[in-house]
Amino acid sequence: MIRILLWVILAYVIYQFVFKFIIPLVRVSRQMKRQIRDFQQQAGFGKEHYRQYNQQQRGQAEKKSADKAGEYIDFEEIKEK
Repeated sequence: MIRILLWVILAYVIYQFVFKFIIPLVRVSRQMKRQIRDFQQQAGFGKEHYRQYNQQQRGQAEKKSADKAGEYIDFEEIKEK
């Protein structure tokens, strides 16, 4: 009799956990992903815009590094006798 009662309590706890915590958590995460995607589309931050932005940033970084290439002088240590 006690074993059946424990199984019923365990089933109730699992039921409550799933339907009060897991399912709402999944729903909220889906809703947040949808809202973020909608915001990005409205703001113009779609995948294509993101790729273009990354390409521009890489191009600017390469240009800066190429500009700085002429500013450095190789250093050689001179040993004194």
